[in-house]
Amino acid sequence: MHSRRAVLLVMICAALLLAACGQEEPYTPATISITVPAAQDLIFVGGCASADLENWLENTDFLETEFVRTMLDSVALPSGEVGPAIQRMVELRNAFADVPAPNECAAEIHRNISALMENGLAAFQAYANGAAIQLQAAAADASAALTNIRSQQAQLIQRLEEQFNAERGQRSN
Repeated sequence: MHSRRAVLLVMICAALLLAACGQEEPYTPATISITVPAAQDLIFVGGCASADLENWLENTDFLETEFVRTMLDSVALPSGEVGPAIQRMVELRNAFADVPAPNECAAEIHRNISALMENGLAAFQAYANGAAIQLQAAAADASAALTNIRSQQAQLIQRLEEQFNAERGQRSN
């Protein structure tokens, strides 16, 4: 009879032990909020000198393209894994802000590119912090804006070529 009580007692203790183990809360890692630093002020230079326009076109082309590519490459990532993409986009935005834009001919486009970058960063920051954001839609908007910007830049490239031709013509006279 003692052996039956002992077995029964062991079974009750084992059941209580298993029940206690099953009540444990699963581990959830601490969440970290991502805060994107404020944008730097944009730089503008007077006029539309050929050298200034050429420098602006060369530098901004890479930066805006790389920014949108980073967005597109990161839209499928889980919210906890977009931190490195956000960091890269901040670096590209800051490098863009350091490129002086010719005020007479590129100021509006420069502001549009800056807005594209700020909107993209805002969407990724919200997503990283748990908001129900559709990154695919944000990336599609950025891509569409970039297409529009590219057509405006094509007009500036044509203007630059005309300026170079006029400068060559003046030197040959």
